[in-house]
Amino acid sequence: MDFERRLKNKTILAVMMVLLILCTIYFTLSINNQKQHIDWEIQKKNELVSHEIQNLFENTNLLYRDKIQYFVNNPAIKNEFHSKDFENLYRKIFPFYSILKSEDPYHFEIKFYSKDNSLKLDMEKGNGCYEYVAPTNSIVYKTNKEKRKNTGFEFTNAMLYYKIANPLIYQGEYIGCIEFSIREKEVIDHITNDFDISIASIFNTEYLYTGLQNNFNAPVIDNKYILHTLNHENIFSEIVVKDLLSAGKLKYNDRYYFVNIMPVENNFQKEGLEKIIFMRDITQLQNEYQAILFRSLFIMLLILSSVYLILHLSFNKLITKVFNLQDVLDKRLAIKTKEIVKTNAELNQIFNTTGNSMRLIDNNFNILRVNRAFSGMSGLSKEDAEGKKCFNVFPGPYCHTSECPLNQIKNGKERVEQDIKKKNVNGKIIPGILNCVAFKSENGEMLGIIEDFKDISKRVEAEEALIRSEQQFSMFMDNLPLGVFIKDENFRSVYLNKYMDNVYSNDNCQHKKPEEIFPPEYAKRVVEEDKQVINGEVLVVEDKLPNKLGETRLYQTYKFRFRGVDNLWQIGGVSIDITDKKKTEYELKILSNAIQHSPVCVVITDLEGKI
Repeated sequence: MDFERRLKNKTILAVMMVLLILCTIYFTLSINNQKQHIDWEIQKKNELVSHEIQNLFENTNLLYRDKIQYFVNNPAIKNEFHSKDFENLYRKIFPFYSILKSEDPYHFEIKFYSKDNSLKLDMEKGNGCYEYVAPTNSIVYKTNKEKRKNTGFEFTNAMLYYKIANPLIYQGEYIGCIEFSIREKEVIDHITNDFDISIASIFNTEYLYTGLQNNFNAPVIDNKYILHTLNHENIFSEIVVKDLLSAGKLKYNDRYYFVNIMPVENNFQKEGLEKIIFMRDITQLQNEYQAILFRSLFIMLLILSSVYLILHLSFNKLITKVFNLQDVLDKRLAIKTKEIVKTNAELNQIFNTTGNSMRLIDNNFNILRVNRAFSGMSGLSKEDAEGKKCFNVFPGPYCHTSECPLNQIKNGKERVEQDIKKKNVNGKIIPGILNCVAFKSENGEMLGIIEDFKDISKRVEAEEALIRSEQQFSMFMDNLPLGVFIKDENFRSVYLNKYMDNVYSNDNCQHKKPEEIFPPEYAKRVVEEDKQVINGEVLVVEDKLPNKLGETRLYQTYKFRFRGVDNLWQIGGVSIDITDKKKTEYELKILSNAIQHSPVCVVITDLEGKI
């Protein structure tokens, strides 16, 4: 009994230890996978926000500076401003200003200042009398003083604006400046509402004058930086107080956030804007992760306790069944593992060794996977392609249209095939055949599409070369000073060069028999000759045939048979006009007879007198 008890205890302990290790490994991998998925979700959204902010910075200067040039370079506007007819100036500008306001998603203002810094016209408030004078630390004052364009950040009515001030020159005289300002609030609201984030800006005090620094009403970090925000001031202040100004996760008031810091790398940096901080609430993701963690621990403990009770209560029977079952499972597992490894290896080999470009796209136009041929053809690496939108990576001509393959398959089409051209990152145009089919789950649910793009550049080049060769051959045949024709085994004309086509009196002789081309007396003779040739004879005949002008000409024709590309006998022929030659021979014969029968002596000599 002691031996059995010790065996039972050791066996249960060994089984529990093995099970504990296996459970620990499995749940550790599951938790790590969940954590990696959460990190990937955060990274993907942060990259999207960073890209949007970067585009905003790149386009803002270009977009608004182009708009202000209309006002700066308009002679009528400068004339009205010079004449101080501000009411008429307002009426001239208002239509275009209204269009700009309706098209622009952000709040902007246009103001006109005289050269003494007095506000003369505010397009936002309309025409009227103004008593406002730009202060000495303003961009307007600096522009009037230096008589050149200036840009920068400035507070107006406790709101931060980005301002562009351009001088106005009328007939060589400096008359004032125009100020174009964009309010920060609408730009920030646009980004925060679209991406559900909070944004703060970090300004470098080295580029800001003292008055502007004081207007921020924010603490200075490291005697150099000012943190400016329109919302969530408490949490951003907490970040500064605790010196947590770095990218990563943050816990504040029992909520989790992910902070990302993006440096500014354009001319805004020289005007004081050093970095952009945006923060996303990831409490839900973090709670899901913690819930999975606790649930996994609970399940692991439940499994271990259940197994312990089962082993303890039915040790003998269970051990016997376990060993028997183990043998069966080992065999099945080995067979199944071998099948899975073989299948996966075959799929990877097919996906990566095919010469066609292939990619897997989900229902939201995201690229899930690409093969090596796609990277080579598009010029983009696997890392640069996967996770991006398909219409931004190696796009086709039907992107954003109803002809998009994904849209067609979503609408019920089983297969889409298109003959299109694509341009890679190097600017090379690649002609190809695009085939797309639905990518479905085991239960038949559509998950996306599998796109196959075959490069047919060599085929297109060969077809173009063949067309050029055929054109060159046709031009060569049509410019020969003799006739060339080909007939099928039924004596029907299948080819005539231009010379031969002009010989026949019929207007259109292609694909016609001799009876349809010539008069009966000629047609009968031609048919008899063709029969001899198709039976293997090679004929050289002289035929008198009428041309399209009604003239009868004498032709020497060589006829022979050959096998065509379809392995059927065809008749080839070459005709030479010998009318003039025969005429000359006849005249020479008459002259010779006349000389021989002449009653006088006839001597023919060369120029030197030799007979």
